[in-house]
Order: sequence, then structure tokens, then C-alpha cells
Amino acid sequence: PNIYFFINFDIKYNIENKNHPRNLVILPSDMRVDVKWGGISQVYSTLNLLKFALNYDVNIEYFHFISGEDIVLTNNNNLDGHLSWDTHEIFMDLSSSRKHQYRVRFYAPHVEKKWQRKILGKGITFFLKLLDKIIYTKNDFWFGSNWFSIRRGELQILLDNITKCDIDFFKKKLNPDEHFFQYAIIKSELKSKVSLNGNNRYIVFDINYNNGNNPIYLNLEDLLVTANTKNFFFARKVDKVTQLNFFEKVNE
Repeated sequence: PNIYFFINFDIKYNIENKNHPRNLVILPSDMRVDVKWGGISQVYSTLNLLKFALNYDVNIEYFHFISGEDIVLTNNNNLDGHLSWDTHEIFMDLSSSRKHQYRVRFYAPHVEKKWQRKILGKGITFFLKLLDKIIYTKNDFWFGSNWFSIRRGELQILLDNITKCDIDFFKKKLNPDEHFFQYAIIKSELKSKVSLNGNNRYIVFDINYNNGNNPIYLNLEDLLVTANTKNFFFARKVDKVTQLNFFEKVNE
């Protein structure tokens, strides 16, 4: 009951205003966004969620940004201890990635268009990758997963340093959700607080699953072993049935 769950649904979904437990909060419609894959709308949605949660209750100290396919790797009795930490570390993936730098370097006219993932859109993306190889640069291009955990003080600093210019810069960039908050960390001079454990999520990539571009779905046995031997906050991706089976097992 002392852990809040803030949910930001895509505006395309008609969410009924039903009665919810006190600690489950659905963002109001004026803060919901028409989310399109691979575009700035994902950043808008995340920013709205974080700002709303930060201002909702001053007593909230720890913030974990997750998706519906994340699962907390502990039982109900240990939630408080599992989801808090004594240092001011920020648990976020942060690296300078040459492989992904084309996304940030160049204007992408096909972002959030219906044809972004069609033949023409894929052709433009391929051209930008090629252009990136031709035009050399030695700059750092920050990259990482968009799921992270952060304490109140650091989140406040992070959001205070994000400006309209920062948002405008990423408006026509590819997959800004995997770059925006990493750049904000650097701008806010918070890089030294980023944990060596990354985002502290258990995630497995397999080259045989969508060419390694997306995490595989984890099974129950893997989750139980990881929960007993590691100290990750969450695991992803986990389907609904496996989530329910895991919670039943760990709470027996």
C-alpha cells in the first residue's frame, strides 16, 4: 500500500474511469499522448509520466520506470527493501554507441510517419546509416535502454535541466527514447552517479530472436533462478501468464 503505481496509457486506448486502489493512479487524459513507435511521442509520454509522479506526493523517494512486460524479482514481503537503495546511484544504461549514432546525427523525415517501417522508410534509414559511415565524427553519441531507476533528488535535477530546445533537437531523430534521457544525464552533470550495474534489469538478447534487436521472453524457471541468485530490480520481457505464475511461486 505504500508503493504507488502510475500508469500512462496511450491516448488511443479508451480507459474507463473505474474505481482503483488508492495507490494505483492513471494519468489524466490531458497528459496522455498518441504514442508512435520510434518517435518523439515516446519521450513526451515518459516525461509526462515522470513529472506527474514527481509532483504527486513529496514523500515518494524512489522512481522505477518500467513497462507492462517487466516483473519485480522478489516477493510481496520484500518489496520495500528490494526497490530502494542507500546511495544516490542512478540505475540507467549509458554508453557511447557508434552503432546507433546515425539516429542522433541526422534529420529523419520519416519519423512517426505511417511508412516509417515500410520499404521507403527502411530505405531512408539505410541511407542514414551509410551516410554515418561516410562522414566521420569523433563525438560521443549517448545511447541506452529507456528503462531506468532514480531517486527523487536526481530526478528533479534531471527534469529541471530538460528544455524545449532539447526536445526540439530530438523531434526528427530516430528512436529518441533510447537516447534522450542519456543526453539529459550528461547535460545535468549526473554521469558520475550512473551505476556500474547499468539499469539493474535482467534482460536477455538472443541473435536468433529478431536479430538480437529485442529481448527474448523469459520463462518461469529462469525468473526463479535469477530471483534467488541475483539482485536485479526487475526482469523483462515476461508475458502475463508467466508473471502470474512467478508471483504465485515466490509468495507461497
